[in-house]
Amino acid sequence: MTGRPPAATPRPDSRGATAGFTLLELLVSLTLLSFVLAALFGGIRFVGRVRERGMDSLAQETTVDATRALLSRQTARLFPVAAGEAKEPRFLFTGRANRLGFPVLEPPGHGPAGLFLAVFDIEPMVVGSRLVYRQYAFVPGATVAVADAPLRSSVVAVVPFRLSFSYRGDEGAKKGPGWVRSWDIPDELPRLVRLSASDGADWPALVARLRVTGDSGCGSGDPKMPCRARNAAARTQP
Repeated sequence: MTGRPPAATPRPDSRGATAGFTLLELLVSLTLLSFVLAALFGGIRFVGRVRERGMDSLAQETTVDATRALLSRQTARLFPVAAGEAKEPRFLFTGRANRLGFPVLEPPGHGPAGLFLAVFDIEPMVVGSRLVYRQYAFVPGATVAVADAPLRSSVVAVVPFRLSFSYRGDEGAKKGPGWVRSWDIPDELPRLVRLSASDGADWPALVARLRVTGDSGCGSGDPKMPCRARNAAARTQP
C-alpha cells in the first residue's frame, strides 16, 4: 500500500516570524525626527518673536502718539504770566533737560476750567526713564518747583532709554537760533520745545510750538513787565 509522502514541515525563517527595526534604521529615524522637530519649534519661535516685535512696535507707536498729543495740547494752552518784582520781571516758566513747566489756561469742557500749572517731569529709572505729567492749582507768585499735591498726575511714557527736553527761541533771541538744553532767559519764552531720546534710540523727536493764548505782561500796561509782543517789536527796531 502506497501512501502520500508526509508533507514537508516549513522551516522557520532564520530572522524570526516578526522581524523588527535594525539599530541603524532606528538611529536614522530618530535623526530625521529630531530634524523635523527642530524645524517645527524653530518656526514657532520665529513666529513668536515676530509677533512680540509687532506688539512692541504697536505699543511704542501708541505711546509716541499719546505723548505728542498731550505735549502739543498743553503747550498750545500756555498762558504767559509775569512774576517777580517790577525791577526784575520774569515769565513763570521752567525749561530744563528733565523738567518743563508753565501755566496753562484750561478751557471749559471735560474738566475744571481756569489757570493751572502744568509740569512735565522726566524721571530716571534703573533702565531708561519715564515721563510724568502733573497739573497743580495755580497760585499767583508761585514757582514751578511746587510742593503741594498735584490735582492730576499720570505716567505718559515709560521707555528703556533716556529722554530729555531742549528749547529753541525766535530768530534774534538772546539764546540764539539753535537748540539749548535749558532756558534761562527770564523775560523771553522759547518758541519751540523738543522731546527727544538719547543714545540713538528708536524714538522720533517730538517738537511742539508754544502758542501764546494771552500775556498778562502786555495787558498790564507796565513797560517793565515782560511782554512777548513788545520784546519782538523791540528786536525788529533798528
